[in-house]
Amino acid sequence: MKLRVYLDVADPVTRRRLAALVKADPEIVLVAAAEQADVVVSERVIATAAPATVPREGAALTPRELDVLRLVARGLGNKEIAAELRVYLDVADPVTRRRLAALVKADPEIVLVAAAEQADVVVSERVIATAAPATVPREGAALTPRELDVLRLVARGLGNKEIAAELDLSAHTVKYHLASVLAKLGVRSRAEAVSRGIRTGLLPL
Repeated sequence: MKLRVYLDVADPVTRRRLAALVKADPEIVLVAAAEQADVVVSERVIATAAPATVPREGAALTPRELDVLRLVARGLGNKEIAAELRVYLDVADPVTRRRLAALVKADPEIVLVAAAEQADVVVSERVIATAAPATVPREGAALTPRELDVLRLVARGLGNKEIAAELDLSAHTVKYHLASVLAKLGVRSRAEAVSRGIRTGLLPL
């Protein structure tokens, strides 16, 4: 079965690189909408702090600066450093994860990283929301760790954009995770999801 991938990437250079990589594998196909995809590739939103200032001597290096320093130590020039694309796989299914990892490793200018905070793009599983009527969750419809994260943040009163920033996901991906949470819990609103989560022990009182 072919793996369907949607690129939720605005940067045209990054999008072309990823599209070329995906098209090189006949078992992976690009789709035109996130709703049609098995996995969604999203740009990581990097929160900026204060306006740029001249760094103080002795100030700690940021993770990105450490990455640049390591690449300089490997003898890479500015163009080579800029060309390297860092990808994080936020994918639980082991088969899908292996397929994507093998695809990424086929390109020497794309590297897998261990955390979303280190990535330029994040690959996430798309959760398919069902239109079934509200019922008690069926056996086997347990929430994934990522869905639990989303539910906990919903319980804290965060909106989709705030959850996206907290989890380093795109707002689209959060929307799909939330839709799956509602479907699995058999509810129709965020408030009902929180209430059901508390009653079932998914959320602390």
